[in-house]
Amino acid sequence: MFRTDLPARPFRLQRVGPYVMANKGYYGMYGKWARWIDADGAVVFAIDEYAFGALPLGEDMLAVTPRSICRLKRTSGAGVALSPVKWSVEMDEAWSREAAAGGALTIGDNDALVYAYHPIADSGVRLKRLSADQGEIRWSHYCMPLGVEHSLYQHRVRVKLVPRGVEVTSVGERTFVETVELETGKRASRVYREER
Repeated sequence: MFRTDLPARPFRLQRVGPYVMANKGYYGMYGKWARWIDADGAVVFAIDEYAFGALPLGEDMLAVTPRSICRLKRTSGAGVALSPVKWSVEMDEAWSREAAAGGALTIGDNDALVYAYHPIADSGVRLKRLSADQGEIRWSHYCMPLGVEHSLYQHRVRVKLVPRGVEVTSVGERTFVETVELETGKRASRVYREER
């Protein structure tokens, strides 16, 4: 049990590897920040931006936000200092507008797959494969939305690696499962299911 000082009461807590990610600013609103806390209660990564996805990368942390994907170095010293940024890739307007939830997965030794969607809109799912060392985008793919109206809409997404590909399951008004080629980012297949 530990106590950690944060800028305000977090809106959301989430386990990310050996850390707890505390967030304020769900859907990009309300004074935004994210902090990663270790098992001793120390804040080891900190940004003033809402992060909906994260992935530990050795001693660093990959943070996925509505505005950027960045690789953070650990904070140093006492108190909560913002983490030094090793690299950052700014996202385009379409990503920023729809990115309110998502995550990140490791691909092999040196790549990451990040994904984003909106949990209360028929946003489709945006994917990016990038080099974890330099932040170079290897490919981007957009799983198109269903084209339904936004009204009391709930959208859940699961992304997992499958042999030679990425499987994206989008559950909303209808369910689709889209498989994307791991090496090229091109759509291999898309099927619809009746489950909700």
